[in-house]
Amino acid sequence: TASSAPVPTIASVTLDAYPNPFNPTVEFSFELPRTETVQLAVYDPRGRCVSVLHEGIAAAGPLRFTWDGRDTAGRALPSGVYLARLVAADATTLRKVVLAK
Repeated sequence: TASSAPVPTIASVTLDAYPNPFNPTVEFSFELPRTETVQLAVYDPRGRCVSVLHEGIAAAGPLRFTWDGRDTAGRALPSGVYLARLVAADATTLRKVVLAK
């Protein structure tokens, strides 16, 4: 019987943030092993979603998204710790970022 290569899982995805702390922007990067439906969102210290950077299909390979420290209405957010959350398939990856003004 022919053996097939294992299907890569999203659980191996690492969400990077650079620079961190940041001002005025931070770039999130990750690499998907296959095309997936993903959501990349930023949450404030109280757990409220303040910005959705991507929601939908993302192609396999390296991806980059920039966040400017603003909420979905375009208002500048205060300095502090925020949490970026990447959800793809059945896995969630988190990364803390610090907005320093």
